[in-house]
Amino acid sequence: MNEETSVKQPSAPQQQTSGIFPQKPPMQPLNIKSGKRKSIELLCGAVVVILAFILISILKNSYLKPVHTYYKGLSKSDTSAMCEAFPSWLRNANTDDETITVEGMCNTIMTSVLAKCGADCKVSAEMVSYSEKDDAYLNTLEEGIETQYGKTVNITKGRWVKLNVTYQYGGGKQEMTEYARIYKINGRWVLLDIPGAEA
Repeated sequence: MNEETSVKQPSAPQQQTSGIFPQKPPMQPLNIKSGKRKSIELLCGAVVVILAFILISILKNSYLKPVHTYYKGLSKSDTSAMCEAFPSWLRNANTDDETITVEGMCNTIMTSVLAKCGADCKVSAEMVSYSEKDDAYLNTLEEGIETQYGKTVNITKGRWVKLNVTYQYGGGKQEMTEYARIYKINGRWVLLDIPGAEA
């Protein structure tokens, strides 16, 4: 007579239950931050927000860089610093039908300001308003630059800016409205002509 032997399989460990729900995991200790650590984290967060705001402001107004470069150079009576606001290919090129270069015009402006205001004159400019130039205008300008200067450029933006310019000298001060034409050429904001009293 053959007896069948049954082998008992090990049973899987049973999860203890509390009623119909599985047992809750053990309680974890609360991670309570000290007041000092929390203050440091808040301070770091505030610094990040402030730096982000400053960066956005700088990028938003980056188109004004050539204006500030130009007037800062004028304040220092430095023609070459004024010329940094213009593309390098334009600085010593004859403009329009005249024989004067941008560098020559900057020198003339600087000499005039020195004669009227003296060597201690400080010049600053603030943007009042601006208008955007459309693509058709920018394309025409690209063609004109290629025809006149033999340069192929990519102009992606153009802004004509109304400025409040302040000349401070020897205890005196004079404010004037001036206009600047600023263009983003090959990825860089530049002037193409001297800022002046006429739009």
